[in-house]
Amino acid sequence: MKKLALALCLLTVGVYSDDMSTEAPSPDQQSQSMCQSYDHMIKIGGSYNYLWLTPQGFPTFQGNLGGAQFSYEYNKKNFFYGAALFTYRQGPSSHGTINRNILDFNVLERLGYTYAQDCWQGTLFSGFGFRYLQQNLKQPAQTTLYFEYKEFYIPVGFLVSSEWADWASVGLDFTWMPQVFPSLQINPFGGANWILSNRIDNFIVEIPFTFYCSAYPNFTLEITPSYEYWNDGRTTATTVGGGSLSVPSNRYQFLGVLVNFGGRF
Repeated sequence: MKKLALALCLLTVGVYSDDMSTEAPSPDQQSQSMCQSYDHMIKIGGSYNYLWLTPQGFPTFQGNLGGAQFSYEYNKKNFFYGAALFTYRQGPSSHGTINRNILDFNVLERLGYTYAQDCWQGTLFSGFGFRYLQQNLKQPAQTTLYFEYKEFYIPVGFLVSSEWADWASVGLDFTWMPQVFPSLQINPFGGANWILSNRIDNFIVEIPFTFYCSAYPNFTLEITPSYEYWNDGRTTATTVGGGSLSVPSNRYQFLGVLVNFGGRF
C-alpha cells in the first residue's frame, strides 16, 4: 500500500508539473507578446501651443495657438525608416494694442534606419522640410501688414522609445532643423520676395506617451508634450548705396501638447 501511495503521489506531481509548464509562458514569450511590432503607423490629432514671439529689438508677443497634425510612418525593426508629416497651427498673439495673428504650416519627410532590441528601439533620420509662416501685423490706425515666410530646412534627429508595460510606452524625439533658402514676402509692399539669412539654431523636443488597449491592439492614444525653438533670419537686402533694408529676425518659442489617435498594422 505504501508503494502504491508513493506512486500515485509522484504521478500527481508529474501531471501538475506538466500543466504548469504548459500554462505559464516563459519570460521570452511574455516579452514577445508585450513588444509585438507593427511596420505601419497612421496618426491624426489636435494640438495646443502657447507662443512667445520676439521680433529682434521689439517686445515679446504672447498667444494661444490651436492646430492639427497628420503623419504616416514606416518603421520596421532593424530596417529602413520612412515618414511623412503635416502640421498646422493658427492663433492670435498680442502685445498691448498690437496684434500678430499667426498661421503656421509645416510639411516634412524623414528617411533613416531603426535599430531595435527587445522592447526598445532607436531611429536616426534626416530628410527635407518646408515651412510656411504668416504673420498679420495689426496696429491702431495703420494698414495691416502681411509677412509671409517660406523656409526650407533639413531635419536631422533621432527617435527613441521603450515599452515599459503591455499597455504603454514612452519616447524621446529630437529634431534639429537648419534652414536653407528662406525667403520673405511682405504685402502690401508690392509682394517682392526678400532673401533671409539662414538660421541653424532651430529644434524641437517631444516626449510621446503612447497607450494601448489589449482589446483593440491596432489602435493607440498618444499624448505628447513638446517644446520648439524657431527663428526667422534677417533680410539681406541693401540699397544701391549699400545701406541696409533689413527686416528684423523673429524668435518663436512654442510650448505645447499634442493628442494623437493612431492606427497600426
